[in-house]
Amino acid sequence: MDNTMLNKFDEDNVKMTRDETKQNVECVIPIVNNILQYLHERDRQFKTQPLNDGSYYSRIKVSREDGEAVNRSGIRQYVDVEKLSESPAATLTIKHPKITTAAISIDLSPLIEAHLQFKPEFGWPRILAKWPSLIKTNEIERERIHQVAKDPFYWSMSFVTCEKKLLDGIDSDGTCRKKSHRIMKKLREMWCPKGTKQELTSYHLKNILFWECENHPYDSEWTNDKLSVRVESMCYLIVQPIKRDETKEILDFVKPIIDYIVQYVHERDKRFKLRQLNVGSYYSRLKVSRADEFDYSVVLDLGPHLAWTTGTPAYYKFDGNTEVVRTSSPLPSAPVGKCVNSFSGIIPEWNKKRLNEGSACLTIGDHIIPLKVKKRFKALVSEAVKRPFIRRYVDAKRLSESPAVTLTIAKPNDADDVEPISVDLAPLIEAHLPFRSEFNWPRPGVGWPSSTQIKDIKDEGIHLVAKDPEYWSLSLSHVKKNC
Repeated sequence: MDNTMLNKFDEDNVKMTRDETKQNVECVIPIVNNILQYLHERDRQFKTQPLNDGSYYSRIKVSREDGEAVNRSGIRQYVDVEKLSESPAATLTIKHPKITTAAISIDLSPLIEAHLQFKPEFGWPRILAKWPSLIKTNEIERERIHQVAKDPFYWSMSFVTCEKKLLDGIDSDGTCRKKSHRIMKKLREMWCPKGTKQELTSYHLKNILFWECENHPYDSEWTNDKLSVRVESMCYLIVQPIKRDETKEILDFVKPIIDYIVQYVHERDKRFKLRQLNVGSYYSRLKVSRADEFDYSVVLDLGPHLAWTTGTPAYYKFDGNTEVVRTSSPLPSAPVGKCVNSFSGIIPEWNKKRLNEGSACLTIGDHIIPLKVKKRFKALVSEAVKRPFIRRYVDAKRLSESPAVTLTIAKPNDADDVEPISVDLAPLIEAHLPFRSEFNWPRPGVGWPSSTQIKDIKDEGIHLVAKDPEYWSLSLSHVKKNC
């Protein structure tokens, strides 16, 4: 999508035939005035002067002018009575000899010019918002709120005149706000399947425009060379909540499967807690597309038996028989961000409870070995995946050889072109280790994160994850999530 393409689309599809529009208006206005005059004569409570609103009067109409929105009750004159709408507005269909292509639709709604004040709970104008300007905000607040009979049992607030004032002069400096909005409306008109246009209405698109104006309040962000940027951004505002709903549906499907697997792992080996930590871009609210990847850390319960090691680091690897052994050639030094830890008390406790025997053994000497933890964890997850309830959805053959156990989950009714869902499960030690001075965090003189966030992060401490085959690695995923 670029400016050239959108400008051509605007010329070819959006701009109305001005002469046709003018002709339609010249036909409609006298009829509307006649109807309102008749209504006023029958009931003096209704004024003869209408409030003109709607896309035509806001100069955002995108197709031929076959609809007029005028806020007053209607009567049956020059109107096909059978076409009267059952909606809150009286929708009249007018046929005129000078209009040969289609009938003209008119919405007439009773409205009370209440001029009600904006209440604090409305949350408008929004605090610190830079759009609309203070002058425009004061103008709208002076107009205040009207009431319209949209509900059969009570009056509803109407912001239609406020919205019209908000659009008045919006492009006085030659910006492309209304042009962007007209393109969005035409795209909706062309692309929305028949019968689904009420799911995405013109009113929705008008509010999308207002949000975009608030998010990008400066005229420099609405110059004509930014047309494609603004249209793409407004499309994203529409898609984002749809993706959020889709993500919730995916999560509602995936989460019970993960809970079942973690429950099974815990029942087979009590050292793995039932509680998993939610990490990754979805839980940090950084996901920008369909959520088809989720990350969970499954906690290995070590209690308080953890401390920084002060001795010579020990490293471990697989031998030729795929058994974990201590290597005689340790790395020269532990890399930055890595560590080897010593544990006191917990291993004898495991041995006493006979939790650390055979294939369930996670240790060599006084060390809990990452390779052994990953091997044990993967074996238990593989067992869980083979259970009948899980096997229907999870491909056990897709278990990854990466540090995390990667599961591929597919919903039974998904189409062939829908990407399966990927879930990473990684064993983690909730170590709560203190930050060391050589980490150089928080950096001096930096104003972010706040002192409260820094305290919360330091109170949580650092955890350990079996990402490296030879030693435990520092895990800061929860720190990033808190930031």
